[in-house]
Amino acid sequence: MALWGILVTGWLFFGPGASRGASGASFAADAASSAELRSVAVLPFTTRAREGDEDAAIFADGMHDDVLTQLSKIDSLTVISRTSVMQYAGTTKAIPEIAGELGVATILEGGIQRSGDRVRVNVQLIEASTDKHLWAETYDEEMTAANVFAIQSDLAKKIARALKDTLTPETEARIDAKPTESLEAYDLFSRGQYIYWGVRGNTLEGLEEAGDLFEAAIAADSNYAAAWVGLADVYQNLPTRGKYSVEEGNAMAWEAVERALALDPDLAEAHSRRGLLLWNDKGLPEEAERALPRALDLNPRLSKAFQLLGEAYHRAGNHDAAVKTVTRGVTLSDEMGDRMPRDAMVDMLQSWNAPVPPLQEASVKSEESRSDAANVPGFRCARCGIQRSMLPKPPFKGPLGEKIYQHVCENCWKEWIPMGTKVINELGLVLSSPAGSQTYDQYMIEFLQLEDR
Repeated sequence: MALWGILVTGWLFFGPGASRGASGASFAADAASSAELRSVAVLPFTTRAREGDEDAAIFADGMHDDVLTQLSKIDSLTVISRTSVMQYAGTTKAIPEIAGELGVATILEGGIQRSGDRVRVNVQLIEASTDKHLWAETYDEEMTAANVFAIQSDLAKKIARALKDTLTPETEARIDAKPTESLEAYDLFSRGQYIYWGVRGNTLEGLEEAGDLFEAAIAADSNYAAAWVGLADVYQNLPTRGKYSVEEGNAMAWEAVERALALDPDLAEAHSRRGLLLWNDKGLPEEAERALPRALDLNPRLSKAFQLLGEAYHRAGNHDAAVKTVTRGVTLSDEMGDRMPRDAMVDMLQSWNAPVPPLQEASVKSEESRSDAANVPGFRCARCGIQRSMLPKPPFKGPLGEKIYQHVCENCWKEWIPMGTKVINELGLVLSSPAGSQTYDQYMIEFLQLEDR
């Protein structure tokens, strides 16, 4: 399961943007000139809970993910991906600096406090060019599923208004939809997502634990469509960890996806998963070609759906549609900072001898700044599969450092650094101990895809 490319969990104990000194001023002009006002990055929400309180971290993480999902339903907004913003959990960087690095005009930051039967959410939308608030809100509500979803939908709509956007009735209805009325089901689902997309989701034990939580969420509310999709994700990936055959995993995934779509025909993630199953399980690119556009109609920023649809068009012999779809996917995923699907789609265009659209400066900045001496013709990264620049030298001494130098590009190594910190924090590793060091190295090898090197 290629979860490392989208590893997005983190410990959210310190406030983003805590320091906004004069150093941010030099980034403000760049941010304003490189992005329109309708571009936003949602920083990981902070929580005032004590350090090590996993329940508080999971709740904050789930709220952050849900707000991103709600905003992604608004086609006219450019919303930076979760993968890109999670590196700013606990950052002390100034808001204009963060905006400059991400290529956005606005930043949403906030904090969450859950205490007993109450939840308090403070959020503020900041214009990077001035470092001033465009809008701020405080919610203090009884802790119910209805109120949690009401806060999320209200946030999305008010952000759209603050950015001078007009929502269609259809978009507003999708934002207002409440996935479940059960707070217990929502909590269980959020915990399952936290494990599935985190470090533990890359192991058999983690997948099984996430699956158990999704099943528990369904037991609390059998009509919770998102939990059925989560279960389908787990089922389709369990064979990669040695549990079930591919045929068995896909059969169970099909059942869960069909149940999700019966409950909520407008759930974009369910249509995307169905398209993937049509492609991988049934070998029906023409059917996938018909199914995936529905996912993009419902969520125009599902990067993976663009990639799958482009592959389906190509397999069906529709070259022009394939190039058009993938080109659009590259542009959108580049805007969102969603590097893995972007880079995969760039590779697809290159393999088809099709032009690659211009990428944002923020996305290619690190490549442009590399030394020409580091460019080695024919070097192809083991992780991203793209011909890129090597590291200037091994990142550390020893055989593993040398292997990374020989097989991993500079981009992928830089992506590992914040992920490595998350591995240490989430697993409580002590790197000075042989066991801790060995576990850390194993996660590094899996993330960089060096197992067979």
